[in-house]
Amino acid sequence: MRTIAQGQLFRVLEHRMFGINANPFRYYILEDSTSASVSGGVDYNVKLTHYHWYTEPQMKLLCHDLFEDVFAPGVWHG
Repeated sequence: MRTIAQGQLFRVLEHRMFGINANPFRYYILEDSTSASVSGGVDYNVKLTHYHWYTEPQMKLLCHDLFEDVFAPGVWHG
């Protein structure tokens, strides 16, 4: 699992099952921390959503609908 995007209020992780870089074996996890709180270095109320059958451009468009800093420089790590 690797982080492919990190903004102020979100993070997108890519996971490849069995190490295969093909669409049926790859899915994305969106960590939404808009309503999260931090206590003692631990984030609480972070919403995790799994997206199967999505591509990276589709994840960019989905995140653009939810967050403002999606296309800021340095957010997507490729």
